[in-house]
Amino acid sequence: MRTSMDPREWRSMVAELHGTPLHLPEVWLAGAGDDQITYLLWKDSGNNVVAAAVALVAHEKVLKIFKAGRSLLLPVTPAYTRGDVCSPDSIYAALAGFARREGYRKVTVDARWGEDFSTGNSPPGAIDERLVEFTIDLQRELDDLTRAMHKKHRKNIRFAEEQGLEIVEDNSLEAFILLRGMQQSSSERSAERGNSYGVQDERAYRQMYDAVYRNGPGRVLFARKEGEYVAALAFLVFDRKAITVRSGSTDKGYETCAMYLLQYELIRQLKGQGVGELNIGGVPADAVGPDHPQHGLYDYKRYYGGTAHVRTGVTIGF
Repeated sequence: MRTSMDPREWRSMVAELHGTPLHLPEVWLAGAGDDQITYLLWKDSGNNVVAAAVALVAHEKVLKIFKAGRSLLLPVTPAYTRGDVCSPDSIYAALAGFARREGYRKVTVDARWGEDFSTGNSPPGAIDERLVEFTIDLQRELDDLTRAMHKKHRKNIRFAEEQGLEIVEDNSLEAFILLRGMQQSSSERSAERGNSYGVQDERAYRQMYDAVYRNGPGRVLFARKEGEYVAALAFLVFDRKAITVRSGSTDKGYETCAMYLLQYELIRQLKGQGVGELNIGGVPADAVGPDHPQHGLYDYKRYYGGTAHVRTGVTIGF
């Protein structure tokens, strides 16, 4: 464990280990103090780093007053060297041993961009979350990517183009606060369909902007109609990987199918910039069922023609 690292060293190490934007500590700084961020390194017998992860340390309390020990959260599975040298099983076994020695009460590894332990060998601990995430291989030709989309999505993209929407990138604080308002609007719309979710307050968004979007890996695309922003899509880019992280729309954005055009334009731009993989996020694994409140979101994501991956979150208790 290290409590601090040179940002350039960390980025270089994560890139060599085929890491993702979620392995950057600044992504998790909003709402967490600097003392909560730590770094975990796995080394082989030759002292070479074969896996690395950013982690958050939480100090648990009883009755919100008395300290009851520490827990460790990995918000994304460790980046690691593929091959015989390192495997997910060995990574989790080493993590469990380390956490036990250091006196942690539990370790939680989030499902995002993670491993599939739902079949076969399981790591130490218990699976407590199952997601289906969708990734798009941007190394394919753009025409192939477009043809892989569901015909409904292609139709909505054409409709959005006919509405005269303009796609622009705006990474200003003012625009990021507008994104929050659009997320709030989308949250209320979603709640009417039985799929409620919360949106953080403006203070948290300002912290997020300073840590991630001012000069960090975060960027935001907006759909604009007649000078008015009607939809937004925020994403993170690191090395040759990208992930969409938040989005929102006004009523006019829904009426013009703006989000479909935003997602398509993001695919086109990232491909042109040499990004090789785009993660468009996931839904609970149960959302594959037509009666699940997020089944519509499941269809929306899978209709972009990406590859579905089952991801599992794991909690190891002591």
